[in-house]
Amino acid sequence: MTKIIAISNQKGGVGKTSTALNLGACLAGKDKKVLLIDLDPQAHLSIKKDIWLKDIDALSFIKGEKELKSNGRDFNLIHSDLSLSRFDSEFSNKLGRDQYLKRAIRKSEDEVSKYDFVLIDTPPNLGVLTTNALSVCDEVIIPVQTLEFARQGLEIFLDMLESIKEMLNPNIKSWNILPTMVDFRRKQDKEILEELRKEFKEHVFNTFIRTNSKVAESPRAQTDVLSYAKNRAEDYINLAKEVLKNG
Repeated sequence: MTKIIAISNQKGGVGKTSTALNLGACLAGKDKKVLLIDLDPQAHLSIKKDIWLKDIDALSFIKGEKELKSNGRDFNLIHSDLSLSRFDSEFSNKLGRDQYLKRAIRKSEDEVSKYDFVLIDTPPNLGVLTTNALSVCDEVIIPVQTLEFARQGLEIFLDMLESIKEMLNPNIKSWNILPTMVDFRRKQDKEILEELRKEFKEHVFNTFIRTNSKVAESPRAQTDVLSYAKNRAEDYINLAKEVLKNG
């Protein structure tokens, strides 16, 4: 059964795109079939052009203009570009504006069902594209940098997530916080990690993502860290194991 995971946080710069790309690559590396959807108009996830699905982009997919057609490969991406930014302005006042992605996925259900995982990268805001992702997912991964200011919007996001679960998507089975860019040379990182685990308990992944120069470099090579420097992909490999273990 296909599991749909939204990777979301309204705070920018916390590692959403890195999580989507590198978790996807590591799941694919464990013989899982993975579809990435770049739902962010900044299109940073779409740098990995070698996994693009041809003749479809995120805007045409979410609007229902084009259906998904898999290419037989195990790791694919519905890419994005700046044209996706038009979605909020065009559809923000329309009835059912939060359900377009859900309808698009249902329309392509036979093709989507060929994948084990669908990972959706969302914009750094709480706009219509983000609520579309949260309205169709089974699980939510919330990357949170272990800095005090990066935690400040977490409660707002969790309140919105609870509202979406109550009103739009009761099928959200779980949400989990992923600590990112952890650097234990900074005293506050250890303290905030401990605070997150104490406050949110089982909702915090055992895995955390450490600051990693190879992760930072890999986008310049237009690829994921597993392909760029496999020996430095340990954290994302462990995250993939934990996601699989959690079922």
